[in-house]
Amino acid sequence: MRIAETVTFGGSGLDRAGEIRDDPEALHAVALDAAARAVVFWRGKPLLNMENPASLARLPMDHDVLELAADAPVFLGREDGAGRFAFDISAWEPDGLEPDQLGDSSIPQNSATRICLLTWHLLNSAV
Repeated sequence: MRIAETVTFGGSGLDRAGEIRDDPEALHAVALDAAARAVVFWRGKPLLNMENPASLARLPMDHDVLELAADAPVFLGREDGAGRFAFDISAWEPDGLEPDQLGDSSIPQNSATRICLLTWHLLNSAV
């Protein structure tokens, strides 16, 4: 496609890494790589880095917040050669805050694809 970058979800730069998706050992090795990062979602909202311009926050795979995920992470693919995984921490309840106090739901470039992949995986893993 000549205009892939202008098509919805077209130019994200995310390598879906289809060659390792069905290989648990390879996925485990990718997750253990020091360059691997986690993208965190809470009730459909991505964790954002609010520097200008806003972007998805990418956390180290050993970050404490990832322990709040009820399910295994979803492998998104590779970005800049390193693994990216989505973690859903929707079961977390913030202490002393109403959900609407946790920031707006504006979605930066590339996170829409990750939300779709995470949602699809969560809906279809029970089948």
